[in-house]
Amino acid sequence: MGCSLVLRQIWNLVALITLVTYEANGCFLRNCPLGGKRTIPTGVRSCQSCGPNNSGQCVGPNICCGDFGCYMGTREAVICEKENESVQPCERRGQSCGTRGQGVCAADGICCDDDACSLNSKCRFNTEDGEGLIHLLSQLLRNEDIEKK
Repeated sequence: MGCSLVLRQIWNLVALITLVTYEANGCFLRNCPLGGKRTIPTGVRSCQSCGPNNSGQCVGPNICCGDFGCYMGTREAVICEKENESVQPCERRGQSCGTRGQGVCAADGICCDDDACSLNSKCRFNTEDGEGLIHLLSQLLRNEDIEKK
C-alpha cells in the first residue's frame, strides 16, 4: 500500500508538471495555436505602445509600427517582446491584409504579420495626399521650366 501511494503521488506530480508546461508554452498571443492563449475567455486589450513618444503599436514580438514606419529588431521594438509575457490577447489596430488576411496594415503601405512586414498597396493610407503631392510637384516643375525660357 505504501508503494502504491508513492507511485500515485509521483504520477500526480508528473501530470501536474506536464499540464503546467503545456499551458505555459511561450508564443506571441496572435500566433498561438487555437486552444492555447488565444482562447482564454478574457477581454481583448490594445497591443503594447512603442516607438517614438509611444505613438506606434507592437505588431509582432520584435516589430513596432506607426506613422513613422516600422522598426524591426531595434531598441524601439524591444518593448514588444513583453507581449509574449501576457496571457491576455491584444488586438492590433488596422485593416487586415496579406495573402491569408493574417496581417494588419501597420503603417502607410506596410502590411505586417507576427514575423515580418512587406509592402502592400491595400495598406495605402494617404493615397489622395500622395497624388496631390505628385500633382503639385509636376506643376512646380512645369512653372520652373517656363521661368527658365
